[in-house]
Amino acid sequence: AEALCDKEGVDSDHLYCWIDYACIPQANAVMKAQSIATIALYASVCRYFVAVCPTLQNEGDLFDVDTYQRRGWCRLEQWARLTVGGLKAMFVYNGTLNELAGHVEWYEDSIRVLQGNFAEPDDKLKLVPIILALWASALRSRHENNDDVGVYELVNFSKSEVFPKEYFGSLVTLLEDKIAGELTSGGDDATSVVSSSNRSRSSASSRRHAVRRTRSDNALFQAFKSAQGRPKQV
Repeated sequence: AEALCDKEGVDSDHLYCWIDYACIPQANAVMKAQSIATIALYASVCRYFVAVCPTLQNEGDLFDVDTYQRRGWCRLEQWARLTVGGLKAMFVYNGTLNELAGHVEWYEDSIRVLQGNFAEPDDKLKLVPIILALWASALRSRHENNDDVGVYELVNFSKSEVFPKEYFGSLVTLLEDKIAGELTSGGDDATSVVSSSNRSRSSASSRRHAVRRTRSDNALFQAFKSAQGRPKQV
């Protein structure tokens, strides 16, 4: 925090930090799961994003910048932040504060969320509607000429890895068609994208399974959308 204040000229009395572990309930499993599911939302509305990645060992396992970047949940929070705020004011701290802007290979990994490591493989299914919401935001940013990072091009370049068929089926196509229709007609009914996609009749059993498992997360999609118009918080 001190390094960030020095670098950005921020008054430390006006800096408020949201720290994922400290700000997420740890004792209550239900509340913990619900809070973890909103990490992307918090990441998207922060003025500064700092991945704190000191090199350390715990019970023989090494943890550092590389292990952070391989984690699926960590990739998700980065994609959420760069989709809304770009790479400006995104940093990695591993003893020194380093900007992420210009490190193309870093955010190429960040958008490959489901290619990351997950302690609970079933978590991948829970992230389907969140990733769709991020893609919807990127599509709108491109339409408004507000995609400074080039998220649209990054995703299109490796679309099969970003949206694995076994999890998304035809949901991405349905989403893109929906967004295209909205942008053409001037409508703003984005909150129905995931739910209407979930009702799509598909013979792919894997897709039906993913939809059933992720319907309960539609509220996050709506929360993410509503956050787009809010002023950034320090």
